[in-house]
Amino acid sequence: MLLSLAWKNLWRNKRRTAITVLAVAFGIWLSATSTGLATDSYARLINSTVRLGLGHVTVQAKGYQAAPNLKKRLAGAGALAAQLRQRPEIENALPRTQGAAMFSTASKSVGGIFMAIDPRLESAQSHLLLRSLVQGHVFSTSDARTAVVGTRLAERLGLKLGRKFVVTATDVHGQMTTALFRVSGLFHTGSDEMDGNGVLLPLGSAGTMLGYTPDEASAVAILLKDSRDAEREAQTLGALLDRADAEVLPWQETQADLAGFMRVDRAFNYLFQFVLGLVIAVGVLNTALMSVMERRREMGVMMALGLSPLRLFGMVLVESLWQGLLGLALGVAICVPWMIFLLRHGLDFGSMMPKGGAAIGGVLLDPVYHALLYPSQVLAISGFALGLTCLAGIFPAWKAGRVPPVESIRDL
Repeated sequence: MLLSLAWKNLWRNKRRTAITVLAVAFGIWLSATSTGLATDSYARLINSTVRLGLGHVTVQAKGYQAAPNLKKRLAGAGALAAQLRQRPEIENALPRTQGAAMFSTASKSVGGIFMAIDPRLESAQSHLLLRSLVQGHVFSTSDARTAVVGTRLAERLGLKLGRKFVVTATDVHGQMTTALFRVSGLFHTGSDEMDGNGVLLPLGSAGTMLGYTPDEASAVAILLKDSRDAEREAQTLGALLDRADAEVLPWQETQADLAGFMRVDRAFNYLFQFVLGLVIAVGVLNTALMSVMERRREMGVMMALGLSPLRLFGMVLVESLWQGLLGLALGVAICVPWMIFLLRHGLDFGSMMPKGGAAIGGVLLDPVYHALLYPSQVLAISGFALGLTCLAGIFPAWKAGRVPPVESIRDL
């Protein structure tokens, strides 16, 4: 009875009900949009960053994270990567070596970072720089003496395809070591930091230069099928491998700057949604309270005829629930086509970014923002909207049930 009575009461003032329902639907749309855009940008940024270096989860030599040093290397990296690729949660596991180096030609030297990979295991899906190749080709074997160089670094050193340059680094004994490489390709990511300082080397040749054994590398980069599993998978692998000479870390620790940026950005997003929810809740509260005050004498008559204060409280609370459900239904009807549009086409914010784009951790931000919502986020937004409307209706419902019937109808 309360459900049908509360439903009928909603339409006694259609304009007020429509405004409340629209406010709830607008809040759901805004919350879903901001959450979807943020989630997709996080996912793209994480996947691009981890594919550039150390993966979603990294197995590396003990102490390497605290004090990176090419003398600290992981024994049996190739065999370990092959073992890890058998796990169903893992998309790929790849031995990699990276570190600081000096790149020189006859006329100039530039400091930068080299990343060594095994071309037999890597692809454009596993490494961002392979996806960013714009000229030439990638070395085909791990022991090749060719390299892929960033376009801006090539300009600084006067390098072109086929030209030679020298790589100087510190080997496992702490001595300076050099090796000669020929440019086989050029990559362009759009990030000045990466294009101006990065070089991609064959894993075997880099290991020979550094004094590594054939199965040693500085780390094994693990790419997961779902980046949200990184911390849990790192804990599982740490217990499973149980190696005193190695440590297993999620990307939140190996890419601390990116993780910190995302925590701050997510906190501001939560704050925005909290303020938005508060504004909508105040609007629902005001509407429900006005409805109760207008029907005060009517409610007094109902209580005089035997309706208990608890049932009256429930009736007003159900009215707020009906408004929340209607707002949720309208919000879903608006959000579904909108999210499909964002997924397929996105929003282009290129004109609002600095010239040359913006980069985080050496990864260029995509100026076109798409949306991604996980089922748990959809449930959280829906539950938050319904919870707010119910909470906003508690005070008006309490107000309706606490005034004595005689006082309510004394002016009749």
